[in-house]
Amino acid sequence: GSKAGFEEGVTTVKICDDGIVVVVNKANPLNEVSGIELFNFYVSGIAISSATVPVSREAGSGTRDAFEGLVKDENGKKLEKVSDRASAQEFSSTGTAITYIAQNENALGYISLGAYDPQKVKKLTFEGVEGTAENIKNGSYQLARPFNILYNATKNLSQEAKDFLNFVLSDEGQEIVAEEGYITL
Repeated sequence: GSKAGFEEGVTTVKICDDGIVVVVNKANPLNEVSGIELFNFYVSGIAISSATVPVSREAGSGTRDAFEGLVKDENGKKLEKVSDRASAQEFSSTGTAITYIAQNENALGYISLGAYDPQKVKKLTFEGVEGTAENIKNGSYQLARPFNILYNATKNLSQEAKDFLNFVLSDEGQEIVAEEGYITL
């Protein structure tokens, strides 16, 4: 259905979900993290055990926007509303963020579950729950976001656009979603 705030006639169709996982260097002994720890880490630079270097995506990154909207302090204040931030190492791509974390034992960052590679970095549990497709589907893992396709329903979609949307939502399209590390409908 359409959402408030969008222009008249804009329809959104959820095509899959994505988890955001918190990752550290494989040599880092840290295994779990809480939302409050992440909030304080990114806002004030308060270390989380041996993690002392915050890693972030650049402003405008969808992963960053989702992460900042999902991480809150003990009063429910979202990270996105905080103007003063500890200086984080910012990267313009997930790949460069992963490479940096893989080379820095004290780095901690967040990435899309679809980009997670256990050969390069270690993922932490969030609030005691592992970021897996199953835990995102059952709602127990909270660092998750929908991926949507938006279109103007008042304008006729081309046949190609209809075919694409139907393909993405088909069993074959959802198989590709899963193969790429995202969470099927």
